[in-house]
Amino acid sequence: DGTGTSVENAVRGGVKGERALEKPSDRRVVISVGVGKRYEPYVRRLHRTVDQFWSGPTMFYDGRYPEGSPTHEEVNYGFKAYAVREAVARGYTCLLYCDSCVVARSPLEPLFDHIQKVGYVLIGDSHRVRDWTSDAALRWTGFRRSDIPPDRTSAAGGFVGMDLLHSTGKLLCDSWLDAVEKKLTGVLWANGPIGDRASSCSFHTGEFIAEDPTVQGHMGDEAILGLLMLKYGLRAEHGSNPWCSQFENGVFLSTGYDDGKYGALDR
Repeated sequence: DGTGTSVENAVRGGVKGERALEKPSDRRVVISVGVGKRYEPYVRRLHRTVDQFWSGPTMFYDGRYPEGSPTHEEVNYGFKAYAVREAVARGYTCLLYCDSCVVARSPLEPLFDHIQKVGYVLIGDSHRVRDWTSDAALRWTGFRRSDIPPDRTSAAGGFVGMDLLHSTGKLLCDSWLDAVEKKLTGVLWANGPIGDRASSCSFHTGEFIAEDPTVQGHMGDEAILGLLMLKYGLRAEHGSNPWCSQFENGVFLSTGYDDGKYGALDR
């Protein structure tokens, strides 16, 4: 029929969204991953709310990682990029990755229209890139720490839209995937007080973070997105934006792990 064919309904541990790609809107897909008893109820809630406002393809990983993905413990948040990679392999070109702690509040079409027009959507984060980025990530982008404006903040890794038919979206996606391949997305928290030389190593891995002892850690995919914003001249939405925020005016509401305040959790 006109709405697409062969839709495979979601089951726990499965992926919803298998349908013939018959029209341009079928190139759009919503993606999320929830593994572990803390996150699986949230990805199910996200799934339910998206289904209220979106009839297009979705890929929700409920209780399992994407094909070939390392676990979160092996590469922090690497599963996001592997989910994106699997979506690309399935033929989708306009991708929206959401963390499980958001809920849909209105139709998704305007958001996808925006992603296709601009090439991407990013949501601002409050962490300053200069203070929360490792030396390894700086080398990857070719920046020195002094190149980063002191007030430059990162982008949230939990809500990223990319259109692969747009040059900017394709560049953002390829760079993000490359950062995961190079294991640059792991979160590293500093070991000692600010200004103490001990802070240059992560307390839980011992991994070297930065020569500069004022660096507070490495914020993983958020730091990477912050660097890519600077490198490619991208911008992030802030505050009460129309796409995803803590205010209730957007297509998505960022709830945090709210224990069911914004919708029942299926535990």
